[in-house]
Amino acid sequence: MIKVEWGDRAETILRWTFGKQWTAEQLYAAVEHSNALVAARPDTVDVIAVMESILFVPSNLVTMATNGLKARPDNIGLIVIVSTSNFWRRIYDKASGLKELAEGRVRFARAEEEAYAIIGMQKARLAQLKTGLGAG
Repeated sequence: MIKVEWGDRAETILRWTFGKQWTAEQLYAAVEHSNALVAARPDTVDVIAVMESILFVPSNLVTMATNGLKARPDNIGLIVIVSTSNFWRRIYDKASGLKELAEGRVRFARAEEEAYAIIGMQKARLAQLKTGLGAG
């Protein structure tokens, strides 16, 4: 199971919660649902993927992640993967195609609070840049 829901009232953060087991079909359905939600928003939407309790990973995980990144709407911001395990970071580091497609948008956090803080800092930086550009 993969649960997709808004992670904030402003609908600028999408929260994915991965269950212990999930299938390729469930992942593709979650991507389609997420893309529709994100595409309907005028502003940037960041994603928090809580991947803490997973016991089983489909064998074609890298292909699925690559396809998901290729299909993402233009207004996707950061993608923060939450896990106390280094498993997801190792997969990401080894899959160079994923890194290239992600365009520096993927971050890792060990807790949800840290994920929200990472997104908050990024939003503050972008706002500061926008303000600085508008001041000139």
